[in-house]
Amino acid sequence: MRNVNISAPVCGGCMNISKNWMTACLLGYPPAEQCLAAITPQTVFDAASRAVRSFNAKRPSARRAFL
Repeated sequence: MRNVNISAPVCGGCMNISKNWMTACLLGYPPAEQCLAAITPQTVFDAASRAVRSFNAKRPSARRAFL
């Protein structure tokens, strides 16, 4: 199974632009509104569920992942 990329709904693309990109938003968003905080647990669950269903659809039932 491969990694699943989940994009933030509010901004993005600032990874590694500055030395402190992980701790200080370059656009000035407060911590509660920054990229990572904007990705909800439901969004992560939905993406993981789709990935597992896709994985299972391509494999024999004996090698299926749980979910």
